[in-house]
Amino acid sequence: GIYSAMNKGWRKSTGDIIAMLNADDYYLEGAISKVVTSFIEFKSDIVYGNLTKCREIGDKVYLKEIFPNIEVMERVMGIFHPSTFVSKKVYDELEGYNEAYKLSSDYDFILRAYNKKYSFQYLNKSLTVFRIGGQSNTDCTSYKEAHQILIKNKSIYAPQMKKAIYRCYFKRGFKQIIITLVKVFGLQSLLNKRLIKKWG
Repeated sequence: GIYSAMNKGWRKSTGDIIAMLNADDYYLEGAISKVVTSFIEFKSDIVYGNLTKCREIGDKVYLKEIFPNIEVMERVMGIFHPSTFVSKKVYDELEGYNEAYKLSSDYDFILRAYNKKYSFQYLNKSLTVFRIGGQSNTDCTSYKEAHQILIKNKSIYAPQMKKAIYRCYFKRGFKQIIITLVKVFGLQSLLNKRLIKKWG
C-alpha cells in the first residue's frame, strides 16, 4: 500500500527533513531551498505551504493555486501533504504512518503531530504541483477513514465528517451520471467548456 511504501522510505532516509511526493507530482523551482531556509530560520518541526493543482482539459493544462488553513485541522485535513515537510524526529517519535488507513493516513499523521503541539510554520509560497486524478480524489473511503480518525481523536467534528461521507457518495453518483451522458450524447466539448470556465 501507499503508506507502507512511505514508512519504508522515511525509515531508510538519513536526512533531517522528510517530504513525500507522488510519482506524477513535482516541486516548483526553488521550493526546497525556501523550505530549508524556513526550517533554519524558525526552528520549526513542520513547514507547509500552498499547493498548485494541475488539470489537463483537452490539449491544454490549467493551474490553480490553493491555500491551506491549519485552523480547521481538527475537523478536516487543513494542509496539503505534498506541500508539507516534516522533521525526521517527528517521524521517529510518532512512528510514521498508521498502515490501517489506506487513503487517509497522512491526515492521521499530521493530526497526531498537531495534537501533540509540534511547531508548524506556514510558508506562503506554492511549493508543489499536484495533478488531479489520484485515487483519494475519487474514493469515498478517504472520508470514511477520516471519520474513524476523528472518532479516535475524540473530535467533536466527527458527526460532520459522517455527513461528508454521504455527500461524497452523492457527488460520485452524480459525476458518474454526467460521465455517462457525456459519452452517450457526445457532450465532451460542452463539459470541457464548463471545466475551462471553472479553471480558467
